[in-house]
Amino acid sequence: MDVLKTIQDSLLQVNAFVDKFRQAHAILNQLAFAGQNLPAHLHYSSATDRRRYNLPTADEIAIVILGDGTEVTGMRDVVLHLQGNNELMQINECHPAYLPLHYVLLFPYEYSTILRGGKLFQEFLVDDWAATEQNRLTYYKLNQKKILAELYQDLSDIDPDDLQPNQIDSIVITRYNQHPDIFLTMTANPNWPEITSALLPHQKAIDRPDLIARVFELKRKCLMKEIETNKVFGNKVAHVFTIEFQKRGLPHMHALLFLKGPDKIRTCAQVDKLVCAEFPDPKDDPTLFETVKCCMVHGPCGARNPQAPCMENGRCTKKYSRAFVESTTMDQDGYPIYRRRNSGQVYTVRGQEVDNRDMVTYNAYLSKRFNCHINVEVCAVVRCVKYIHKYIYKGYDHITMVLGLINPTIS
Repeated sequence: MDVLKTIQDSLLQVNAFVDKFRQAHAILNQLAFAGQNLPAHLHYSSATDRRRYNLPTADEIAIVILGDGTEVTGMRDVVLHLQGNNELMQINECHPAYLPLHYVLLFPYEYSTILRGGKLFQEFLVDDWAATEQNRLTYYKLNQKKILAELYQDLSDIDPDDLQPNQIDSIVITRYNQHPDIFLTMTANPNWPEITSALLPHQKAIDRPDLIARVFELKRKCLMKEIETNKVFGNKVAHVFTIEFQKRGLPHMHALLFLKGPDKIRTCAQVDKLVCAEFPDPKDDPTLFETVKCCMVHGPCGARNPQAPCMENGRCTKKYSRAFVESTTMDQDGYPIYRRRNSGQVYTVRGQEVDNRDMVTYNAYLSKRFNCHINVEVCAVVRCVKYIHKYIYKGYDHITMVLGLINPTIS
């Protein structure tokens, strides 16, 4: 409380808006006393696409925008309460006073505090992005004649449920190259030294999404170059990828890799050479073992953790833990059933015992090289192509928000 009082007293002395507008806490207390509260809740419905309308699983800041972010919703209605006469003043998010009024700690009188703002810095980023996007869309709407919109050809609205242009391009690439061979997912590691060494005192990686995004993009480019130049999976002739942030805290990339004819994966022996679903020996390769143990173990979930994000109706939606398998085989849909031998070795991850049944498939060389979550799956036949393309081009992340009291029938 002493710290908050010190901050409050300092702001009252240096902030130019203190004498002009009422403070938010005084207004909220007044509304609460009058019983004028309007709660807001995030709601998940099983009737929606669970890949897009899922609830957040990370403790981070996000912004809720109506629609998919491509629709013009107009300027925000920001209401200021003037001191003394209780009159109201309306501004929008592009008003010069909006940022210093909303982010008082970031703009006391200069910009030096932004990177030290923690959650407030995250709120500033998503707020500023949303304001910029809506301002740009509003400009296009109000300046159709200036940008000569009537001269544009072959433009049409895209239904989010239809194929996206990038997805169509990807399917055309697939038709030319028969089918993708590798489905790869790479997720940023907040413990990369490039991130931890750049943090300011008392900061955590989650406080610097700008830093995480920048390092991840550099690592992503390095990964794709590594696959290309060192032929990790063979001669790559094409690839498509998408980057997601969603509601899980870290950026990640989904990529489809297409290999040249002779290098296309057709046998189980090829699968075993490129992909592993077992713990490495901690004595033979301790570096790889630590990366795999930290980044490539699913959950744990099931009876060991019934509240895990992947659990639904008492079962893991990712079908973990898998069964032990002595050798790799292919199922009827073209998905490999990876080798997961019962070595008898059990390790402790996140407070629970795990073994090879909990392993997410990986490539040993890439995991050791980049020290992060890199899930590698083999696509052996055309039948699995449609699902994989829909997975990486599933569209914008959505959520359902409910204003008002929660209906007791809603879970």
